[in-house]
Amino acid sequence: MKQDNPLVSVIIPVYNDEKNVAAAIESALSQTLEDVEVIVVDDGSTDSTPAVLSQYRDRVNCIRQENRGLPGARNTGIRASRGKYLCFLDSDDVLLPRKAELQSAVMETEPDVGLTYGGWLDVNIETGETLRDFSYARPEHDLARDAYPPHFPVFSAMLRREWFDEVGLFDERLKALEDSDMWWRLWSAGCVFRRVKEPVARRGVRPGSMSQNIPEHSECALFANRLHLFRMGPRASRKERIRRLAAIWMKRAGYHISRGERDLALESLMSALRYDLNLFSAPIHWVPLIRQMDLKYPMAMGNGIESFAAAWRQLISLAEEALRKKRGKETTPELAAVKAASAYTMSRQAFSTGRPFTAIRWLFKALISGRGRVPAGVDADTLRRLFRQMRTRVTTKVRRIIGAKA
Repeated sequence: MKQDNPLVSVIIPVYNDEKNVAAAIESALSQTLEDVEVIVVDDGSTDSTPAVLSQYRDRVNCIRQENRGLPGARNTGIRASRGKYLCFLDSDDVLLPRKAELQSAVMETEPDVGLTYGGWLDVNIETGETLRDFSYARPEHDLARDAYPPHFPVFSAMLRREWFDEVGLFDERLKALEDSDMWWRLWSAGCVFRRVKEPVARRGVRPGSMSQNIPEHSECALFANRLHLFRMGPRASRKERIRRLAAIWMKRAGYHISRGERDLALESLMSALRYDLNLFSAPIHWVPLIRQMDLKYPMAMGNGIESFAAAWRQLISLAEEALRKKRGKETTPELAAVKAASAYTMSRQAFSTGRPFTAIRWLFKALISGRGRVPAGVDADTLRRLFRQMRTRVTTKVRRIIGAKA
């Protein structure tokens, strides 16, 4: 039944997703908070999606339009909605039953809060297997100090309607990052974010869905990030600008490396070096590249980086060539720091994806490559803490192996 003045509106854009949209709708209709309206925007589907939606017309506001893309479909839903608070759900994701109740309770008791966000689970859409648990949510950021808000998917958020009057609707020029762009616009306008510690949704991940078009995605990322940094003005430090813009090119380099496109990878690394010629000496700048090379882990379709050693040697070779071309001279003295930084990042990636033995080997490799020096930006306390964490993880794993054999 449609409410005249619902507390919460859930907007579900869909395009050619006949297999999953019913589950998304059911999750929105099954909220413990009863005061919820559900709006589904069919963005010009050519499969059987309209037939699936016809089953819900007495309980859901279904709108069909010519294909305008995800931001356009969300904007249509916003214009048609009547809720005090708005939520967004993609057709291959589902809300947990208490999402609307938990987040609206925060909004009702804290009128200064413009947006709430919660944790989520990544689930294999074909098998139902939980792949990653982000149910702890993300830490809150300081509006006065941080140039960027915390990162979270669109289904994690709930917004006050009036903030769309303040910053406008989703940017239909963007083919990617339109949700992040919205959070950045809200952040730069002074919107207060508040996290809800409980998980609020499950994200459906298809095998192969991580292999997005990174070159196209990076163009959107550069556009949106530069726009946000311009809005933030002096609140965005030079360090933050370098980190954000260089990360886009580093991620793109990782994409090309994983596809065997050496020349394009080298071009991306050289673009990253435009921001700082010492970029490769800090582990933080290697993170987006190595994560991009390891996206498949722990997905069902593979184990990500098959040979850390081979991948690392390729990285060093590319980094050396990029530095030589940028500097116009030999870069041998710098390579020790570059090797240490990239090896340390290899170690952290292995550890964070459940490979503690590999992580320990690469941590020692980082120290040896750096001739005993800690990589730039990593203090001794951080290193000691990482050693302890790895030791604990390895001990636990060995005990399990021994217990299984006993």
